[in-house]
Amino acid sequence: IAEVGAGGGSVAWIDSGGLLRVGPRSAGADPGPACYDRGNEKPTVMDANVYLGYLNPRGLAGGSLAIKPELSEIAIRTCVAEPLGISALEAAQGIRRIANLEMARAIRSVTVERGRDARDMTLMAAGGGGPVHASEVAEILGIKKVIVTPLSGVFCSLGMLSADVEHSFVRTVLTPLESLEPRLLHSHARDLRSEANERMVEEGFPAEAVIHEYSVDVRYIGQSSEVMLDYGLEMSAQDIRRSFLEAYMRLYDHTTEEPLEICNLRLVARGRHENVFDFKDLRVDEAPVSKVVGERSAFFPSAGAFAPTAIHQRSCLGTVPIQGPAIIEAYDTTIVVPPGSTATADRTGSIVIEIGT
Repeated sequence: IAEVGAGGGSVAWIDSGGLLRVGPRSAGADPGPACYDRGNEKPTVMDANVYLGYLNPRGLAGGSLAIKPELSEIAIRTCVAEPLGISALEAAQGIRRIANLEMARAIRSVTVERGRDARDMTLMAAGGGGPVHASEVAEILGIKKVIVTPLSGVFCSLGMLSADVEHSFVRTVLTPLESLEPRLLHSHARDLRSEANERMVEEGFPAEAVIHEYSVDVRYIGQSSEVMLDYGLEMSAQDIRRSFLEAYMRLYDHTTEEPLEICNLRLVARGRHENVFDFKDLRVDEAPVSKVVGERSAFFPSAGAFAPTAIHQRSCLGTVPIQGPAIIEAYDTTIVVPPGSTATADRTGSIVIEIGT
């Protein structure tokens, strides 16, 4: 997990060097962005999105959460544009661009920095605000496909309903691999398993029903970071070395014959719920949104100006692609489709955006 302080409530500000910054301070849900009119007068990422035309100016959550777009403009102009001597449009663009770059940086930290090419991947977007930014973040990273999940606004809650209960345990070992005694790891493994079973039984899972998955943290002696490897109790020191070298080559395209050491033994204990939410049975009936007009003006960097942008209701999308620029609205989220891209609904209820097609 790589976290960034670039959510909808992240506040835009100017640092002592005169540079525009976004986050990590947030306006939160209360008082929220300036457009909520609840006392915050500082511009946020959401205010920039409102000013740029991406969010419904009459309100969010199907219109049940009224907003005041004029307050977004006042906050952006007063706190960013005028101090920097730029237009409100340039300030709003800057706020959104910085937020997008922060999101892209977080994705790079778990892809490029780990030897994986983000251009070979699909970006999944969820949340109320994620799909507002996802297409531009994908463009920054060279990603060609974005999938917006069903029920995006409650995606985390659905995850909690569908997830197993897990507890993680760790035991420091710090032993050179060449002198490793297998019985040492086996002893630590038994201790961790006993501790895990005790915890899981307290939470209502029979010990015999708990799934145990071991891993080890291994590194070259002298390095400050480790590679986590799956570990089976039958594995020898030679097996661990082989697994490490394969993983290290995938990550860094380089290995050496230098000595290794095991730093930690880890255990994940998993208890399966009997009645978890099954996504295969998901059937989405979209909550109604307030009636929307056929288009509104929105700004897209590739166009360099505000342009008439078609507005679609998510529930009305089908397999026939809609062409960007477009904005797709649902009760729980807003999906932005930039010029040159297309969007369709698949059979699972996801919205699939093909970037730059």
